[in-house]
Amino acid sequence: MPMGIARSIEELRALSDDDLIREHDEIAAHTQTGLNYYLEELARRQVASREQKMQKLTQVIVVLTSVNVVAVIVVVIDSL
Repeated sequence: MPMGIARSIEELRALSDDDLIREHDEIAAHTQTGLNYYLEELARRQVASREQKMQKLTQVIVVLTSVNVVAVIVVVIDSL
C-alpha cells in the first residue's frame, strides 16, 4: 500500500498479525511520533498485565469454589 493512504477498518482487520507488524514497521521508519505514542503503549501494557492478573485470580476462584462445593457435599453426606 502506498504511504499516506490509510487502510479501511475492514482491510486492517483482514491483515494477519505478521502483515500488520510488517506494514507498521515500514511506515514507522518515515513517521514522527509524539508523546501519546509512548503513553498509549504504556497503557496497552498495563491493560495486558491487568488481564493476565485477572485470569490468574479467576483460576484461583474456580479452585476455591470447587473446594467449597466438595466441602459442602461432604458435610451434607455426613449429616445424613
